[in-house]
This record gives sequence, structure tokens and C-alpha cells, in this order.
Amino acid sequence: MVHVLVVIERPLLRTLVVDTLAGDGIRSTTVSGADEVVGAQERLATDALIVDGVAAEELQRWGFGDCQAVPVLVVDDEPTVPSVQAALRLGVFDYCDRVDGDLGRRVLRSVNAYRSASVDDLERLQRDLERALQRVEALRGVARSPTDLSDLSGREREILPALLRGRSASEVGEELFISPHTVRNHMKSIYKKLDVSSHLELLALFVTQP
Repeated sequence: MVHVLVVIERPLLRTLVVDTLAGDGIRSTTVSGADEVVGAQERLATDALIVDGVAAEELQRWGFGDCQAVPVLVVDDEPTVPSVQAALRLGVFDYCDRVDGDLGRRVLRSVNAYRSASVDDLERLQRDLERALQRVEALRGVARSPTDLSDLSGREREILPALLRGRSASEVGEELFISPHTVRNHMKSIYKKLDVSSHLELLALFVTQP
């Protein structure tokens, strides 16, 4: 059985990932922070590492990409520009901006490709990763002009900067004294007006070259 180490800060997302993996027969162990990754990997002999954007940033700062012994996958449904860039620098095997029934297959594919070191498998995996991040890669160094935001309402312009800082709907609601449900409705409107379908695509519009 494949055994995965999970480092995800937000409890709801962590639980969703663990439950989804269990449904596909994948065993998982969670640790509380990126600082525990190396010790846990040595102790548990895990086959893959799943991290969120926060952990990806920490691992990238520590130079983890130069010594990783298992494939790394990022799962983050509320990515930020720094976390996406950290994932690119880490050389992750996959980047998932949502948790769905395909997660288990993607984990197993990454593990199998890493174990086999098959050139064909690794090249296929790399192409898939590039497609998953192509919106970011293609727009690195490109910033949206403020005129592109002219269709947004006043409230939507208040919400957008918070989304780009990685704030959740609940956090935005607390800041603006509105309900998370109202925030999500505004998010749907922002996505539609800016012609994006996910938080990752939204971030890609504003990514700048570091």
C-alpha cells in the first residue's frame, strides 16, 4: 500500500485530502508543519509528500528540492502567488488546485513514475504538470492593467486584493463584515468577469517575475 505524508495547515482541506486518499486505498500520515517533514520521512518511509502552499514556501526556502527523496505534490485550493512560485522552484510532480476524485490517481501516477524512473513516464508527468501550471508560466512577468478591472463592482474591487493575498471566503467576510456566502457570490462574479474558472487562474493574471 502506498503511504503518503501530508503537510496541510488548514484542517478542512487536510481532512478532505486524507479522506479522499483513504477512499482510494492510500494510507496517509499527517504532520503539523514543514519542519517535521525530513524526520517523519525517515521514520515512516513514506512514498510521497503532499503539501499545501504554505509548506511549499517553507520547503523551498530550506532548499528541500535539492534533497527530496520522494515525489512532492502540492494540493491547495486557495493558492497565492508566492506558493505557486515556490512549487515551480521545488520541481513538484503535480499541482492540484482542487480536491476531487482524481487525486488518488494523480498520487499513484507520481509515485509510480518516480519509482520506475521511466523516461516516458517522467516526460508524460512533466507535460501534465506544465499544463497544470501553464496559466502561471505563460503569464510570468505580465501584470494586469487596472483598466482590465473596470467591469468589477466596488465591492468586488475590495474583495479581489484579499483573494490575491490568499484569504479564504471566511477571512474576507470577517474583514469586510459580510457573510462567507456573500463573499463566494462575489468571487463567482469576479471569476466570470475576468474570464477565469479557478483561484489558480485568477492568480495567474497577476503573477509577476520575481
